[in-house]
Amino acid sequence: MRFKKATGRKVVSLATAETVGKVSRFVIDVPQRRIAALVLRKTDKHGEILTWSDVTGFGDDAVTVADVGVLSEADGPMKELSDKDYQLMGKRVLSTRGDDLGEVKDVDFDPKTGLLETIHYPDGSARGDALVGIGTYAAVIDID
Repeated sequence: MRFKKATGRKVVSLATAETVGKVSRFVIDVPQRRIAALVLRKTDKHGEILTWSDVTGFGDDAVTVADVGVLSEADGPMKELSDKDYQLMGKRVLSTRGDDLGEVKDVDFDPKTGLLETIHYPDGSARGDALVGIGTYAAVIDID
């Protein structure tokens, strides 16, 4: 699945069948090269962070969670990582040699595990496990 396709997807509580938010951004665990959490646009007074471990399903129509109680507010390291400055989409891409590769156009991920599969930029793509880091200025990938 791709980030662009998944952005805006409803998040539904299995306990109540209510929409508790919509996917807004992805928080990336760089060392694990996987999605750590989803940042939600709130539709009620619930938290805005949904950790990947609390996702019970990620389908074509919705993301499901057991209950709204799994949502939380961003605090500690999650607060910084969930900030727009650390998002992969639209981030400048630099190779480990310092070559500017453009901006991240999209990212493929496994909807079951959250693992990053492919990072797409204007003139190519890189495996998800090539991601070295995400900072306020750029994402760095190892394409060697």
